[in-house]
Amino acid sequence: MNLISHNSSENQISASDIGWLFVYNYYATLTTRPCDLYLYYGRNSRFTRGVHGNDAVSQVVGQQAIKQLFSQLHLENSRADISSVDTQPSSHRGLFVQVIGLIYNYDSQEFMTVADNSPEDTAITDISSDSISSQNEMKHFVQTFFLVPWENGFYVLNSVLRFLN
Repeated sequence: MNLISHNSSENQISASDIGWLFVYNYYATLTTRPCDLYLYYGRNSRFTRGVHGNDAVSQVVGQQAIKQLFSQLHLENSRADISSVDTQPSSHRGLFVQVIGLIYNYDSQEFMTVADNSPEDTAITDISSDSISSQNEMKHFVQTFFLVPWENGFYVLNSVLRFLN
């Protein structure tokens, strides 16, 4: 999604400011138009999600696969409270962004679960140490993004979402 320009005025905007602007827009989209989250990703993007302390992760590759995943997660009634955003400039004018916060998802247990990718077990695995007791449950999370320049902005090349116990 073309939210942040990296044109000649780029020198006036710090990496930290770009990171905060990206995070604000990304999580605003998550809470208001989650069906559009895939627009932040590109054709070769990767999205991984899992839980700290659990080896089960779910990874999808490509904008269309990410779109399909987000459409299945029922994110319509989610809310994110961001407590920390750290941004570092990286190679080829990319940005590494790490976000720490709380996410509330009022409708979906799918968002709080991941598929175990091991060949012998393909069942959905609860990502928390306890079963999810309430649809109003909040989860602490860490999400990292690698943003790469694209046309007049950035897109997410890599994203890893980890829920914390």
